[in-house]
Order: sequence, then C-alpha cells, then structure tokens
Amino acid sequence: MDKLTREKLEDGRIQIISPLEFNFQSQEDPESYYLVDLSAHDGSGACFCQNFQFRIEPKIKSGKIKPHEKGSQCKHITTAKLILG
Repeated sequence: MDKLTREKLEDGRIQIISPLEFNFQSQEDPESYYLVDLSAHDGSGACFCQNFQFRIEPKIKSGKIKPHEKGSQCKHITTAKLILG
C-alpha cells in the first residue's frame, strides 16, 4: 500500500466499513463519501462515484465491457482492492 493511501486510511478519508465495503471521501465535497462494494458485479466491484455510475456501470450493464475487464473499475474500486492486498 502506498503512503498516500495509508494516510487516507489513518485520517478517515478512506473508511473500511466491512471486509468488502469501503467509503472514500469525495475530493470535491469533503462532507460526501462514495461507497465501494467489492461484492458487486461478480466481485469486480461497484462504486457510487459519478465516473462509475455514469460511465462504467452502463457499459457493464449493456455488455460493452465485462466485469474484471480493463475499464470496468474506477480508481476507488482499484484502491479498495489494493488495500485488501
């Protein structure tokens, strides 16, 4: 895990809710958090950030990309998976 990710965990910008759920603080609105659920989409994960909700998830649902393929995860999902190791 990189230094910045460790700092974000320590100061609460990233919160581990359960073994497969994380909250990531929004960079634009520090009062808002994006939920990451790593159990969604056959373990590929889902996130409530705008990038995932409006760009990535519609492609997964339409079949343009499959879960676990390149482009099927936002930075929050990727970081959550790195935290898990």
